[in-house]
Amino acid sequence: MCGADDSKTAPPASSRGIKDLLLVLADPWIFMSASLSYLPGTVLELVKTRDFGTLFSRDRLQTKWFGRFWSWAGPMVRATGEARVVPLLEGRVAGGRITDVPVKEGVRGTVVEVGAGSGMWANLFRDGYAGEHGMEAGKATGVGAAGGGGDDDDGAVTKRAGATGGEEGEVLLGRGAVTKVYGVEPNPQSHEALTKRVKDVGLEDIYEVVPVGIEHLGGGHWKWEKPIEKESVDCIVSILCLCSIPDPEDNIRDMYQYLKPGGHWYVYEHVQCSHEVGRGMRWYQWVLNIFWPHIMGGCYLNRDTETTLRNCGSWSAIDLARPVGEPWYVAVPHLYGVLRK
Repeated sequence: MCGADDSKTAPPASSRGIKDLLLVLADPWIFMSASLSYLPGTVLELVKTRDFGTLFSRDRLQTKWFGRFWSWAGPMVRATGEARVVPLLEGRVAGGRITDVPVKEGVRGTVVEVGAGSGMWANLFRDGYAGEHGMEAGKATGVGAAGGGGDDDDGAVTKRAGATGGEEGEVLLGRGAVTKVYGVEPNPQSHEALTKRVKDVGLEDIYEVVPVGIEHLGGGHWKWEKPIEKESVDCIVSILCLCSIPDPEDNIRDMYQYLKPGGHWYVYEHVQCSHEVGRGMRWYQWVLNIFWPHIMGGCYLNRDTETTLRNCGSWSAIDLARPVGEPWYVAVPHLYGVLRK
């Protein structure tokens, strides 16, 4: 999980300058260095507590170490990502561009949050949530312009933002009431913080922590014996988490089956560099990825998440794009948008 926020526009030398280009290219190394700085303290803590089982287990040590690092880095990632995530959940994103008013259905009903972590996005599911980057802020600052986008979206606009009912065939734009959230988080290091966060934001009545991986949502695991029925979920939300799930093709295909017909998958993920940016950037990302998964908690930089999502099942509409305004030379580019089953 990581992010560098900012589509291919003018060459960097003319738009941002060589200095900015070098800083952007160096950013992943700086981020990895910050993560590495938490390793000695993690080892020392394990020695002091005589937790040698974790110390001498690569996977458990990595989980503990990354958890400590993410407690520092996570809030910063949220601070930079919220400007994109809030409009996404409000239905105000089309073709990678943030719009002033909803042009799609927003999050509503029964939601599965994939990779809930310590709950840093939990408050976004609270009814009436409006962060500083919410719709009113977008209007005030003139962010974006209303318009359609996506290669399959029909662009239907018939209802006001936040509408929760309507005639058959009508598209209800904007957010509706969230009635249930399943926060899927298999990392036991995060469960206590996630539970506390849910309580702090007042969602304990509707938010359920699911302590297993997405492959066990159907029940049967000793930690999770409450199966979620297939085709029972209105929305899936994945924010900077598909980079680290195991067996992504199989698990994303499995997740698709939980969506109702007409359900939505809201996506904000970092992905592999596209062919359009050239071999140089793809090679640079490949080099980074030699080290990145080992230092960043099993996160992979160069997953082709867009292809996996497109091919995991039949979609009635797909609107996935690179965020407008993100430079072509970032080594951690993003995929942004919504798929409708």
